[in-house]
Amino acid sequence: MPEVTVLMAVYNGTPYLTLAIESILNQTFTDFEFLIVNDCSTDNTREIILSYNDPRIRLLDNEQNIKQTKSLNRGLEHARTELVARMDADDVSHPKRLEMQAAYMRKRPEVAVLGTGLRFINPDDKVIYAPYIPPKRNIPLRWLQLFACPISNGAAMFRKSIIWDELGGYDPNISYSQDWELWSRVPLKYKLANLPDLLLDVRRHPGAETSKSVNLIRQEQRLINRANPSRILGITDNSEQWLSKVDTVQAQHTEHPEYRLEIIQKYFEHFCALYPSAGNDPDVLSELSYQYIKTLECGCFHELPVLLKALQLAWPISSKRLYISRLARSLAICFGAVRVKGWLQCPFGQINSP
Repeated sequence: MPEVTVLMAVYNGTPYLTLAIESILNQTFTDFEFLIVNDCSTDNTREIILSYNDPRIRLLDNEQNIKQTKSLNRGLEHARTELVARMDADDVSHPKRLEMQAAYMRKRPEVAVLGTGLRFINPDDKVIYAPYIPPKRNIPLRWLQLFACPISNGAAMFRKSIIWDELGGYDPNISYSQDWELWSRVPLKYKLANLPDLLLDVRRHPGAETSKSVNLIRQEQRLINRANPSRILGITDNSEQWLSKVDTVQAQHTEHPEYRLEIIQKYFEHFCALYPSAGNDPDVLSELSYQYIKTLECGCFHELPVLLKALQLAWPISSKRLYISRLARSLAICFGAVRVKGWLQCPFGQINSP
């Protein structure tokens, strides 16, 4: 029995599938099965998979197209190992990824999910953007969960006994943000972690699933955002007044940025009650500062006192270099939105996502 299952779900994986498969087959760690779920591809995906004469590859063919989330759950049901590593059909794993993740998971049985740092590449395999080095420790990652996905799905290695046997796998009703939703259900008795090493290249291209359905992604994230205060902080208020305030955390624009500040501060209060060390944790405070500054991106000029308050809250808990760079980014987004929309009546305008 191998130690790790590498799980990939693929639909029409050409032209990136070959690189993705070979990046797994060429790992320095070799004790794995490579379980590939072919979701009724209509191109030559199946032929590409079968062209590899490698006994570690196991191919599951869906009888009908059931989309990625259900395909991943089918793969989890058939995985034969405790450790499962996710892999997307258009990404590239660095050669030591499985070796480093498996070694970490052996030493840290309390960790349920382990991610890595990320690079981003274009269709021509050229590195674009700055690399993403995520928080490494459980407490900052639990805090980050309230605002964004803390571990990239394609970089994750997790324990099947927790993710599948205990939690039932991915929510089949979530098509695109299934990783954020699933990690948010991991009980607090387990830990999340990231390796800082850049062990996965995430490909950005027009055909990527996340490039196709921005509106659906936002709808899913709204549902996750509404559920997370209860899941992570134990806040059980389901009133519409509370939920409408929670919505401002993910809103592209809000008439009430003061609600966003109120929610962030309430989150922090509850979080510090769960994790007393969070109040002095530099990674938690850095994300807190970022969320305060980010309020500028969804506010309006007539709410200037609220926006100034957000900046005042962020200043003492952030490094000055990071504060200035984040402020510059948020202002660029604000003024960029004004320029694109042509709203010249006030500096902040009716800001939408760029």
